[in-house]
Amino acid sequence: MNTAIYLTIFLFLFNFFFFFANLSSHIFGGDSAEYATVLTSWGIAHPPGYPLFSLLGNFFTSVLPFPNLYHKASFISFLFSMLTSIILFYFLTNLKINLFVSFFAVVFYLTLLPIWIYGIVPEVFSLAIFLIILQMHSLFKLKETKRNIWIFIFFFTIGLSFGHHHLFLFYFPAYLYFFLKNKFFLDIIKKNFKKNLFFLILGLSVYIYIPITVYLNKVIDYENVLTLEGFFRLITRASYGTFKAHAYVSDSFLNRLYDVFSLFVFYLHDFKLLGIFLIFFGFFYLFGKNKFLFWFFSLSYFPIIFFFFYANFSVAGSFSLATYERFLYFFYFSSIFFFAFGLQAIFKVIKKIEAFSNKKIILQIAYFCFLLLTINLIYTNIKKNLPVIKFIKNTTAFENYANYLMNIPKKKSIVFLHGDNNVFLTRHFQDIYGKNKQSVFLTPFFLQKEHLKKWILNRYTKKPFFPKNSSEITDLQEFIEENYRRGFLIFSDKPYQFGKWVPYRLLWLYYPDEIKFNKEKKEILKINYDFFKKYKFIKLTDAEKNIIFLKNLEDVYAEKITNFVDFFILNNDENEKITMEKTFQIMDNVFYNFENNYFFNRKYLVYSVKYNQCFPNTKKAAKFLENYFGKTARDFLLLAGYFNDCEKNEKKSEVFFNKFLKLGGKNDYSLENIR
Repeated sequence: MNTAIYLTIFLFLFNFFFFFANLSSHIFGGDSAEYATVLTSWGIAHPPGYPLFSLLGNFFTSVLPFPNLYHKASFISFLFSMLTSIILFYFLTNLKINLFVSFFAVVFYLTLLPIWIYGIVPEVFSLAIFLIILQMHSLFKLKETKRNIWIFIFFFTIGLSFGHHHLFLFYFPAYLYFFLKNKFFLDIIKKNFKKNLFFLILGLSVYIYIPITVYLNKVIDYENVLTLEGFFRLITRASYGTFKAHAYVSDSFLNRLYDVFSLFVFYLHDFKLLGIFLIFFGFFYLFGKNKFLFWFFSLSYFPIIFFFFYANFSVAGSFSLATYERFLYFFYFSSIFFFAFGLQAIFKVIKKIEAFSNKKIILQIAYFCFLLLTINLIYTNIKKNLPVIKFIKNTTAFENYANYLMNIPKKKSIVFLHGDNNVFLTRHFQDIYGKNKQSVFLTPFFLQKEHLKKWILNRYTKKPFFPKNSSEITDLQEFIEENYRRGFLIFSDKPYQFGKWVPYRLLWLYYPDEIKFNKEKKEILKINYDFFKKYKFIKLTDAEKNIIFLKNLEDVYAEKITNFVDFFILNNDENEKITMEKTFQIMDNVFYNFENNYFFNRKYLVYSVKYNQCFPNTKKAAKFLENYFGKTARDFLLLAGYFNDCEKNEKKSEVFFNKFLKLGGKNDYSLENIR
């Protein structure tokens, strides 16, 4: 066997031991939770539906003999990650990049954290990139061989990409440039027009899966795809905005620039300075050596940056940041070509040393340094990221969170949920495991669509009442008030502006007014107090916080704890001393788990200053807030209060108070306002 075959076998083994052996054993967060449901129920996902992914994934989960459900659902991510790496290796070698350089570049690509994470959990990205690398490879093989089979593969995979992930359209500028620079290919396309059209339509035909499975399996259907308008809205993601982060994205130009800047922050985190240097070195090397490849790969790279600019993610919150991170999959794929050419450029420099120097020792040192450089890059990533991957494989954090959310009375209930984690996790455990069937889980979006209301009524035995009106849209307040009157308990993961909403474990419970709530106040306080006293929820290391969906869970738990503390202080009828003691019992119980969480530390310090208490954990919270990068004006005021009351350090207290004033605090605002 030749060297390329041996390296291909090593690539397979790397994928097997680092990806397959670490397939997630439990549910993961974000869209992955929905995909785990879709791939085990012949369902469809949110727009654009991902029919190719759903069809292939359900086939694999049906035939694979694995006992673990999530190993089956994650297999599709591993499979296409492995196939992508192998095709990428051969693609790079066909571009005249050294075999070993190509191998090291591909292995480094596999160790990048987003590539690794979304290769071991149910996700759509590895299949999307597999189709894109196949398209690129087929174009260059067409140029090399002039055989029609490659243009047929190109059009077939274009059709499949339309039936999967729309971001492949951002690679069209590169494809268009390829054809314009090789105009005789346009003649090949014209001569085989009918066959090309056939293969394109054959790829697109995967969309037939969606209306068929909706009709036969009665799965959730976001856009009413059995109508032509609904089908069109699904494939264009009309409810979201085709290439926007979400439907309600802001139009802030500064936020768009920050999104682009954040790409390079992630670059630094995952590629390191050396990797960034190699990417830029690869840019300049290609520009000087091969203008065609330079422009082809540049037109595969810069449109992805434009996507992040246009999509306008809000990266301020941990959940939005986690969503943003998922799409780095495309950016890192587009970057790896310049990275590989950067390595190749250094390798060429060493070859020149070989040509001009007779001293073997110099050459051996040069090759050793090059090998050390590449292995160090890979080793550093594996050392840093493997513990994170192992944690994902075994963590039950998202499963626990879903169980906490669904821990409500076994009475007929309606639960309004917002955000992918809450919606997709609860639906998964209700659909796949039949958990909490007496409760109706829905989002306010369901009230806007007549076909989704019908789906709810057909799905649940405890049927909610949808008030009739002249519009298809049901008024949220009217719906909640009417169903409360009909005996439903109403919960939500966030409070609305009408009625009385009180914390109920990790949710909010609705009452129409204060009078109704006061009748059950003692019971509600006890349920919450016992719940938050019993559980510690989650404890993440700094490395585990690199899993941003898990960091989001930590933030959610911290928010729920602090919501309850606020509620408890306002509503507990015991004297102030007992209320204060119970407040700090709750917060001290979980302090170790949240000692590095901004929201939790801030609230701990708020109540320490409010009650003029200086506990050991007060000092820890103050130290955390003092070192926290994103302090607000009020944070400086809290620190001023702490150093005044606990440390008796008037000078430092004055420094923080002056910073509070500089950031817009009012002159007449004193520490007593906190208390």
